[in-house]
Amino acid sequence: MTPNLEPQMPSGRHTLHPAIADRIRQRIANGDYPPGSRLPTVSALAEDFGVSANTVQRAMISLEAESLILTFPAKGRWVAGGDPPEPYPHKRIVMELRKAIANGEYPLMSRMPNEKALSYRYEVSQYTMRRAIDELESEGLLKTVHGKGRYVVRSVPASE
Repeated sequence: MTPNLEPQMPSGRHTLHPAIADRIRQRIANGDYPPGSRLPTVSALAEDFGVSANTVQRAMISLEAESLILTFPAKGRWVAGGDPPEPYPHKRIVMELRKAIANGEYPLMSRMPNEKALSYRYEVSQYTMRRAIDELESEGLLKTVHGKGRYVVRSVPASE
């Protein structure tokens, strides 16, 4: 006989999401989903448990309210307790470029490598690199001279 996973609600309706949350909680406790690991997608879990995506979604909301899992937009859901994914990769690039400017790797008034070269160096897409460069330009560290490239126009104190 199959165990009953359906807790009764007072109205007589059945709800599965608490049972699904318990099963995910158990998988986390067993180490199937270790701290810092990404959880399978809602649709994959729905298929695995044989329930609707909405049921899994409601279970995830419960687990997130317990701070057992974390949700990162466009990154997925992760088990709490480990190193979560970097929410915005361009922020890491901004910090690294600031540091390179502060350390003199890119001195004041020097021309920066182009987006493609920087993307290759930092192992990110050109789109991500463009977002980082745009942020540095908005801070006044870089300036684009059309047809000439981007230049360091303000230095950064080494402490930044």
